[in-house]
Amino acid sequence: MDQVRLSHGFPQLLRLRLEGGSPDLGSVDPLEESIQTLAAEGGQVKATNCKGETALGLALSGKAGEAVVLALLQAGADVNMDMHGKSPLELAISEKAGEAVVGALLQAGADVN
Repeated sequence: MDQVRLSHGFPQLLRLRLEGGSPDLGSVDPLEESIQTLAAEGGQVKATNCKGETALGLALSGKAGEAVVLALLQAGADVNMDMHGKSPLELAISEKAGEAVVGALLQAGADVN
């Protein structure tokens, strides 16, 4: 896999999904599988795109779903990275991501202060 895809694949993957570029293929979300594949191949889940967006930030702000957020956390997303002045926890709360997502962020070590 080429270095550009490994270093920037997560934000681009989420951007494509949130813009309607990923079809619904049934019970297993193809985005979750793509996250797992990129992580297994050494992809940088903490990478940002040219706008400074992380995959986790995009997932939370775009309401990609609980399963996608959990897959990103499992892949090593940074739960305390500043995303344009907000932490992932603050973003999850402001976007009404739900108790399960907030709980997963806290369990992954999100700073509450």
